[in-house]
Formats: sequence, structure tokens, C-alpha cells
Amino acid sequence: MAIALTSVARPRPRDTPAQRVSLWRTPRARALLAAACAGLAGGAVLLVARVYTDLLWFREVGHVQVLWTTLQWKLLAAAFPGLATMGAVLANLAIAERVVGDRARGGRIGAALWQQRRIAGPLVAIGCGVVVLDLEPDGAWRLLLLWAHRRDFGAADPLFHRDVGFFVFSLPLYRATLGWLLQTVLMSAGAAAGVYAAAGRLRDARAHLLLLAALLCLLLRWRLHLEQYALALPHAGSPVPGASYTDVHVRLAVLRVRGVLTLLEAGLCLYGAVRVVRLAPLALIGALALVAGAATSGLPGLVERFDVEPQALSRERPYVADAIASTRTAFALDRIVARPLADRGVLTRRVAAENRSTIENVPLWDSSVLRPALDELESIGGYYRFPSVSVDRYTVGGKPRVMTVAARERDVSRLPRKARSWANARFAYTHGYGVVAVEGGQADTDRYPRFAQRGFDARANALGLTQPRTYFGQALPGDPPYTVVATNRGEIEAPSPGSRSPQYHYDGHGGIELSNLLRRAAFAARFGDLKLALTETAVPRSRILMHRDVGDRVRTIAPFLQWDSHPQTVVADGRVQFLLHGFTTSRDYPYAARVPLGGERVNYVRSAAVAVVDGFDGGVRLYAADAADPLLDAWSAAYPGLFAPLAQMPPELRAHLRYPQRLFKAQAEAYSTYHALDPTGFWNGADAWERSRQLAGPVESAGNIRFPAPGGRSGGGAHAGGQPSRSRPAYMLGRLPGDRHARFVLTTSFSPHGRQNLVAYLAGWVDGRGAPHLEAVSLPRDRLTVGPTQATREILASPAVNQRLALLNRESNDLAKSSVS
Repeated sequence: MAIALTSVARPRPRDTPAQRVSLWRTPRARALLAAACAGLAGGAVLLVARVYTDLLWFREVGHVQVLWTTLQWKLLAAAFPGLATMGAVLANLAIAERVVGDRARGGRIGAALWQQRRIAGPLVAIGCGVVVLDLEPDGAWRLLLLWAHRRDFGAADPLFHRDVGFFVFSLPLYRATLGWLLQTVLMSAGAAAGVYAAAGRLRDARAHLLLLAALLCLLLRWRLHLEQYALALPHAGSPVPGASYTDVHVRLAVLRVRGVLTLLEAGLCLYGAVRVVRLAPLALIGALALVAGAATSGLPGLVERFDVEPQALSRERPYVADAIASTRTAFALDRIVARPLADRGVLTRRVAAENRSTIENVPLWDSSVLRPALDELESIGGYYRFPSVSVDRYTVGGKPRVMTVAARERDVSRLPRKARSWANARFAYTHGYGVVAVEGGQADTDRYPRFAQRGFDARANALGLTQPRTYFGQALPGDPPYTVVATNRGEIEAPSPGSRSPQYHYDGHGGIELSNLLRRAAFAARFGDLKLALTETAVPRSRILMHRDVGDRVRTIAPFLQWDSHPQTVVADGRVQFLLHGFTTSRDYPYAARVPLGGERVNYVRSAAVAVVDGFDGGVRLYAADAADPLLDAWSAAYPGLFAPLAQMPPELRAHLRYPQRLFKAQAEAYSTYHALDPTGFWNGADAWERSRQLAGPVESAGNIRFPAPGGRSGGGAHAGGQPSRSRPAYMLGRLPGDRHARFVLTTSFSPHGRQNLVAYLAGWVDGRGAPHLEAVSLPRDRLTVGPTQATREILASPAVNQRLALLNRESNDLAKSSVS
């Protein structure tokens, strides 16, 4: 028994270096290493395939330089912070190791870590760099590129009197850079402290860590400096979209005092790195910092409660005036021509005759009603669909007519399940066909739209369409990521009788030729689709089409602009073309209020560019619509030659330019509050507006509408159980007060807040040169003007309409019951 105990207690011999190295030669280690190498090689292949196919695509659209410029700045914005953080962490690890030297005397865990420092140090540095890369926002390259090509706005903020360009171009980059530097310093300090702790020499870390603390204090001083400028931007706690009375007189002073104290703390840390610091200075600086921190959190609230609130208007009046002026400038509301309408006028036969063109072109069809109707009436063949409709004007028979135009797009999701094969979706059902045009102010006797152009009959061609095929349009659910045309297989378009095989093959110049095996393999790798490399349907003359959605197409070329979500469908020069407006935006315009725009809140917007995409060959042309916009000027300098002057747009296309809805909605939202120029009236809210409510939708639901009482106190509306929705801006052909000729305008109406009567309306249009215009017409305040909801109530309450709606509802209910049974 004693011998056995002795043998168990015998210590195990340590592994020799050769034995430790041999662990890396085990089958499991070799398999892991091989898997890692294969993964890296696969990732490299996919990356090369992605860049190569992107190069081919940008060459197709004629903007290769855009790709290289974007890649360079993305690489710079991503690689530099990560490599710099890695270098800083490695440098601090080397300094710590040099300070410690051979005097390491940590415990067992510390000793083990210390022995592995040659491997652990680089791994820690790499990990820190990867963390920084992961934390970097995707838009960092845009901040850097904009800053490198920054421009002056020619206007100064009212608080610091600095050009607005500093807040839009420089301040966002400075704040992002500061966040990265703070992360780097903290990671470096943590890594260095880990070395000292592993070596058991924490006392030797004093000078090193104090130097890093001094650097951290300097960065915090810069942060406090930037926070002063941030007061001029919209922030929580301020009654205006910028610095308020309390911000200017209290918070700004406290930030400056804290900045001085932070500099003192940095100096004290530097001094402490070379000499021992007495306790008294540390206590004094700490006490002052605590007092400043308490003042930051408590003093503004006290001033706000006991000084500002009792006399809020007199205190905030100058800042309200600054907010009104800045918001109007940021949204171009200062360019609005405001006209009071002195007399409501009386509708007579002579007035109606003078405005006959307007009356005949009043849009009758709401898009929520018309688009589903087109799907039912004109989706001939079962594999077509109309994703959206566009209201536009065309000249028919020598007279201007408002038309609702929609492109017929292919929709493979509507095919029978057996027909949705891989080959059918990519080689057969390749394109849409033609457009339909509905006369905006007309309906036939059966309540159906009156078509000016429909079907596949080339003879009924009111819009002069000569190339009806659309290979590029709006993406639909189920669309494959690419399509291959000009193959050995015919392409399906107009339905044909019997089982005749399709004979059409693409003869345009769009897409990228699959002229060799390398291109096939690259696209197969990009889309993860081996069938593309193996199929015999595609031949060397075949062309692959990707980025077929026109919105995705322009966003790929110019991702720095915010583009229309729904393109405008236009028939011009005998072809289907799509127009999209691109907007420059910012959240950092000083003293300007933020309003919703496309899913985000911005306080500066311009319709800066217009993109034209050809539906047949996918050609993309970009035009600068607002040459005076500093943001577009900066992007144009970053991408020379990307934007052509708007004057170079063909006149036939320029005649279809219309005021962009997204911009108009944002401007209308801002104007509903910031039409008031007097700070007193603005502060009191006596003249606050809101967009009028509307009752629109299928007429069969009108009988179930519960109208809200005046003042909006009771619910109900076009949607069950809810209020009527805000009126959507609508296009119409009409004359504004004082006009001699009709214009194609986008309009919306306003009602007083909480009321339903009409108080004003806003109209926007584009002139023959492509320049946008806004005009606001205010109605007399001493009399009541019926608003849209009130007018709808009176119409639907009339006996003739009421009886007709009751009959329609009864027919709809009977049809619904019969379809269920």
C-alpha cells in the first residue's frame, strides 16, 4: 500500500519543447489548419469574384471610376482605424514588456500568461483591431469622403457664427474619430495593464498608465469642445431645435469650465508620470470635477424652473426666431411664394368653362384602387403584374391630358409551381411588356378605368411606344438575382395561341456578355449558383442582367444619395424609361427642426439629382438638378463626371419632370409649423396647421365610414375604427391664382390643428428648365372654407349618392357571401 501511494504522488515530468511543438502536428490540428486555409481561400475567391463582376457591371453602365473611388475610400475608412488600433495596442504591449523586463514574478496563472506573451500579445492586438472594424459604422467612408471635399454653405449658425458646412461636413467626422480614439486608448490601457498584472509588477505600471490617462483626458477635453458645438443641433431637453436660453447661458459655460478642469487633470497626470504627486492637488482637482459634474446635471434644471419657465417667451424669443429662419432655409421654405387669396370666388358657368381642362383632368382614381384593378384587368397571361402607377401628363390629340401610366412587369411568383423552374425564371420569363395608360379624369359606364393604351395591340398606341419590352424595372417577390438573355432559348412575352414556342431573343446592348468560362465562373461564384457555370443554354453571345431593379441600379452607382422608393414610369422617345429623384440630406443643420423623410429624420434636404434608367437596355444617366446644393457639389467633386448638367437632359424627358413627392412631403410637414414667421405666434401655437385628412379608397367601403366630429373628438374614418388618414399629395393639371396657363402641380391642403376646415394649400411644380417652384395660397381667415373631409361628408350624405352607395354595398356583400359558399 505504501509503494502504491508513493507511485501516485510522483510528479509528472514536464513536456519538452519538442513535445509541445509536436501537438501542432496531430491529425486534428492539421485538419483544423487545412479547414482554416480552405475557408480563407474560399473567402478570397468570393471576394475576387465579387470585385471582378462589380467591375464588369460598372463598365457596362459606364462608371468604372465610381467603383474604384468608392473602394479606395471604403478601404481607407475600414483599414486605417483597425491597423492604427492594432499598432497602438502592440506598441503599448511592447512598452509594458520592456518596463517589466525579466523581473516578472506573478503567480501560476500570471506566469503561464507571461510565458505565452509572444503569441498572446499579437492576438490581443489583432482582436482589438477587429473590434474597432466591427464598431465602425458603414457610413464612415461617406463621412471621410465628404469631409475631404467639403464646401461652405455661405450661411453661419446663429450661436458660434461658423459656416453651416462645419456642422454638416466636419463635426460628424470629428465625433466619429473621437469615439475611435477613445476606444483605442482604453484598449491600449487595458492591454498594458494586463501585461503588468500577468508579470505581477503593477507598481511599475504607474508612469505608463498615467501617460495614457493624460492622453485620455486630452481626448475628453476635445469631446467637451465638440459638445459645445453640438448644442446648436437638435437635442433632447431643448424647446427649440438648437441651443435654448439655458443651453447658451448655463450648459455652454459649464462645458467650458469642465474643459479647463480636464486640461488640469491631463497636466496633473503628466506630472504624476515623472514625479510623485501630493494628495492635496489631487483632492482639489477631484472636488472641482465633482462640482462641475453636479452643475452639469443640476444647475440647468434649476435655471429652467426658476428663471426660464416664469417668462419662457421672453427668454426663448431670439432662439425661436433663429429656429424659424434656419428651418425655413434648410427645407427651402424661404423660397416659397406665399399668396393670400382675398376672395373665395363663386363657381359660375363662365368660371367652369375657363377651367374646363382642369375639370376634365381631375384625377378620379386613387392609387390604392387603380393598381389592384390593373392587376385584375391587364395582367394578361397570368405572369405579369403592375408594381406601381405614375401620374403624369401627355399630349394626346393636341391637348394636355393627365394619365396614370404603369409598366407591365413579369412576375414569376404567379406562375404555376411546376413552371417556376430554375431555367424558366432565368432564361424564359426574362422581361415585362408594354404599359397601360388610364385617363385620369375618366371612367366608363361600368365604373372601370377608361384606358388610353392597354393590352398588346400595337395599333392602339396613344403614347407612341415603339420598344415595349422592359428588362429593367421594379423588382417583385420571387425575382431571381439575375437573368440571362440572348440564349438558345426563346423568351416569353405576349401570350400566343396554342403551344407555339416563343421566338424572341434579346437584341439590345444591356447586360454583360458571358463570353468566356472565367466570366461564367465568376458570376456563378458571386450568386452561389453552380448551374450557371454548367448550363448549355447560355452561349458566348449571351448576356447576364443583374441589378435589374431600377432603384437598386441607381443606388449601386450613387449610394450616398437617398432615392425615390417608387420610380416614375415615362414613355419618351418610343421607349419605357424610369425617372428617380435623388436627395441629399443631413441631420446636422444647426437650429433646423428634423422631419421624417424615407424612414429617417433629417433637417436638411434637397432634390439634388435625377436618374434616368432605360427599361430596355438598362442605361443609367445621372443629372444634377440643384447645382447650388453644397452637398451635391461635394459629391460631384468626389466623383467627377458622374452628374451631367440638367440642361443636357433630352427635352422630351425634361417635359415629364415633376415635383418629387418625398421632398414635397417633408417640406409640407415642416411648413405646417414653420409657415409662422412671428416668434410669438409660433410659440403660442395659435397658427399651427396640419395636413388635411382624406377619405379615400374603394367606394364599396364608403358606406361603412364613421366620420369624425369637428375638432377630431370622435373616431372613425376610411379605415375601420380609425381616423381618416392624412391627405396624400396629389398631382393635377390646374391653374394657380394669377396663372394664365395650367401647370402640372403637386398639391396638398392644410387645416388648423384639430379642425377640418381648409386654411391653405401648397403647390409644387417644375418649370421647363427643370427648376422646382413652391407656392402657398392662404385662404381668408374671417370666413370658413370647407375642407376635404367636410366636403366628402356632404357628398356622401346627399340622397342620390347615399342610395347608390347602399346598393353597391349590398351587391358587394352578396358577392362576398356567394364566393365563400
